[in-house]
Amino acid sequence: MTAEEERFQERIHTAEEMLTRAIQQRKQSLAKMTLEALREIAPQHPRLAEYKIWVDDLGEEMALQSRIDIVLNEGRTALREGDLVQARRKVEALQKLAPYSTSTDDFAAEVERAAQGRETSAGIDRLKQRIEEGLAAEKVDEAQAALEELQSMGLPRITIQTYSRRIEEKRTHIRDAAEADAMNIGFERYLQQRDWQNAREVAQRFGNRFPGDPRSAAMFNRVTEMEAGDRRQQSIVQGIASLEGFIAAGKKVEAQLALKLLRSMNADESRLAAYEARIAAL
Repeated sequence: MTAEEERFQERIHTAEEMLTRAIQQRKQSLAKMTLEALREIAPQHPRLAEYKIWVDDLGEEMALQSRIDIVLNEGRTALREGDLVQARRKVEALQKLAPYSTSTDDFAAEVERAAQGRETSAGIDRLKQRIEEGLAAEKVDEAQAALEELQSMGLPRITIQTYSRRIEEKRTHIRDAAEADAMNIGFERYLQQRDWQNAREVAQRFGNRFPGDPRSAAMFNRVTEMEAGDRRQQSIVQGIASLEGFIAAGKKVEAQLALKLLRSMNADESRLAAYEARIAAL
């Protein structure tokens, strides 16, 4: 690689790092600017479409968060004014707008505390703690058992629904993680067997099953890189076999061409030097 090519690759790498950092830090304007810079530097970059999706998603996420914040502020204003009817309406609006947001759960809990007063039952606190511990430890059956006890204690329906949803989300997360692990194991096995087609099929299934997970793209990249490396090695082996044949037959010109080709494939230079000496002696 020439110095100019190295500088070009370094510019691309720097732009990619800045873009990824801007997305992670939720800086949409900077992310857009960096994406445009990357497009100008490398208009044929293979991940431009993927990066654009990330930036667009970031814009949608920030717009959604803005709407959530507005509804939350309205709800907390109603709560401070003692208007529980309006506060509950804001909870319902949040559940439609962002049903899985922790902000929704937190505000629903605030409304619950305002309506029911502070919980004084040690039993309720204990069961809630068991649920939290079960979720944290991914022991969903224990969390579910505690929730079933909690249901009989007269808590507001929204509280039970919130815990039930969280338990189901955790159950789904565990199931998805196990499925992803199984796919990864199969993928690695196919790589070891140099079964590139089946490895690609696993990567495709992974992407279809988990469309938002970047590991699918990483799988495809690994297959491509390893297959290319394997083919290169096979070409080197075949090239050496041809070179050996030319030397054995005393075909100096053909041997020199075969040696040159092997060097272009970055074969082991120490071996090539030995072959070069043998060719010179023909």
